[in-house]
Amino acid sequence: MEIFDGKNHYRGAYEKFVLGQMVELLNTGRHWGLLQHPLVAQGYTPEALRRADAAFLTTLRALVDQWIDSGINEDGTETPSSRYVRGLPRGYSESLFDILCGWLGRNMPKPLLSSDGRIGIIDQPPNHYGLEAETYAREQAIYYFKELLESPVPHRLGKCKNPECRTYFARKRERNGGIKRGTYCGNCELIGAAERTRLSRQRRKNQQLDAAAKAWAQWKKSNKHPSQSEWVAKQVNKQICTGTRIQAKWVTQNRNEILKRMDAHGQTPVSIATNGHVVN
Repeated sequence: MEIFDGKNHYRGAYEKFVLGQMVELLNTGRHWGLLQHPLVAQGYTPEALRRADAAFLTTLRALVDQWIDSGINEDGTETPSSRYVRGLPRGYSESLFDILCGWLGRNMPKPLLSSDGRIGIIDQPPNHYGLEAETYAREQAIYYFKELLESPVPHRLGKCKNPECRTYFARKRERNGGIKRGTYCGNCELIGAAERTRLSRQRRKNQQLDAAAKAWAQWKKSNKHPSQSEWVAKQVNKQICTGTRIQAKWVTQNRNEILKRMDAHGQTPVSIATNGHVVN
């Protein structure tokens, strides 16, 4: 059975159009439905049209955000290729599958007889007749989201992690691997690089603190190793070879955090060396 969708799929023309249109809709909310046509708009008050614009944008962004978040695991790694509609990502109460099923029940595709006698299926946007402006807006938002999922490019859609930006954008190609330190748009690449550097330094420090906590309980005062801080620093540098080598001063400055990690791992700090003196 043929599907009459009126879409030009030659060389991905429709897919490029959908992705470009989706990015524009998500970022601006402009030109989303028939309510913007002057003749149709006459049937609604200006306030109703404003509420409809807000409802459309809120609904579409919520759907796309859930789609993007479905590909982010518990440790924050984003894998666009693992996005899903069945099931619930953390923080959501209704699956995208159920939302789309409900929409399909209200907007069933219709059979159509072509001029050559073949029967096909026609898929059309929701009809605004008989609907409140906000209801029509939400139906249109789900329709556009459905169009995105029907194209081969839904995994290329992203959202900037910069809290002062949060712009939606489209990648040039699909990312198959995981994105561990957040996705940033072209305008925020420098911010993303700075954030990646900060996270990398924090990860290295966490490794150093864990190594220090492990070494701390193993130290035994002797003539060869009279300073606990110096001995711990040497052990950390042996285990963590990347980045700047730490000194005894670093161990002393991070004493409280080291003791907390020892306690979390069930280790007992028998003593602490400070300025050559042993303190319980």
